[in-house]
Amino acid sequence: MKTYKLSPEGLNKSISKILLRIIPLSLLVLVAVLYMNSANNSTSITTFFIIVILIAVVLTISIQRGLKNQKESLLSYELVISDNSIVKKQLSLPTIEIEYSDIITIEEITYKGLIIKTKDKYKVIGIPYYLIGYEEVKNTLSQYADIKKSTTPSLIKTSQYVLPILVVLALIIIIKSNNKYLVLPFGTAYILLSLWFIIEIFRNTQLNSKLKQKYLFLIFPLLAVILKMIIIFSA
Repeated sequence: MKTYKLSPEGLNKSISKILLRIIPLSLLVLVAVLYMNSANNSTSITTFFIIVILIAVVLTISIQRGLKNQKESLLSYELVISDNSIVKKQLSLPTIEIEYSDIITIEEITYKGLIIKTKDKYKVIGIPYYLIGYEEVKNTLSQYADIKKSTTPSLIKTSQYVLPILVVLALIIIIKSNNKYLVLPFGTAYILLSLWFIIEIFRNTQLNSKLKQKYLFLIFPLLAVILKMIIIFSA
């Protein structure tokens, strides 16, 4: 039995990539809130700047806390290789154990790492490429299944950055517009996407109940969109 941990240098690079995704989205949220507030012409310049500062402070604190929690979780990552199975342990996440006989495929994604899959789509172990002893683990696993190499498709890479921004833009259009022909398609797409995402989160056995509860805030914008559609189509 042998235990592996993540490289601190690689971990810092991973956190930097997460930050690059968060900053554009946070700026968009700030602009969106200010745009919605600008509709109220009675707002004074002083009030406007107070709102800007408050939103900036809230976003900054939220980002810092989120990154801190993410870093603590990654620092706790442990991969245990034994004679019969591979086990992943991580803070705030359920321990996952996969018997070698249950492995269906092992995929290696460039600049990502290994993904070990089983028949249960929620029973998956991800091994970052910056794991200390990554090549050793890879050689061990290759004895139990062929490792299929692949690259992350550019479309998927782009969607990781663009999709959250599109969701925020769609939400702005839905809330601000009174045009039925805009609200109907954007609203329907937003509702379906939100419901699918929430259902998948709560069905995922790799997430504990505490972590799942953090996603409950998604219900509020969903209810706002549903209410807006009811108002628009009942007028």
